Amino acid sequence: MKHRRWIEKGLFLVLAATSIGMLAAGAGFAQTGDKLVDIRIAGNETISKHAILASLEAAGIRLGMEITPELINTGVDSIRSMGWFADVTPTVLKVEGGSALTYTVVEYPRVNEIEITGNKSIVTADIQKAMSTKP
Repeated sequence: MKHRRWIEKGLFLVLAATSIGMLAAGAGFAQTGDKLVDIRIAGNETISKHAILASLEAAGIRLGMEITPELINTGVDSIRSMGWFADVTPTVLKVEGGSALTYTVVEYPRVNEIEITGNKSIVTADIQKAMSTKP
């Protein structure tokens, strides 16, 4: 009897996992190997969508390509290498004709003001000349 209970529990777990997987597939989650039909950018505020897409294109990412983990990671690396983003998160969703790849970005905060105080031995103008970020 104990063995039968374990078998029933195991069968239930397998069926539950299969059902969840089927629900996820039906909800529009893409699989690797799908054709890339759309590239979307979300979360950008200062950096233009066109600049981000140009970075992806320079990395060799084009519509019509097969979606693979390598392609997705190449896009993440390309966007991060721009130097403007604290985080880049890819999402792949099933759409008509293939899959859409969305990169959601989080920009680093902008510097709105630089105040130089407390300097006694170095003139403020000399400090400003040495800075790469300008007030």
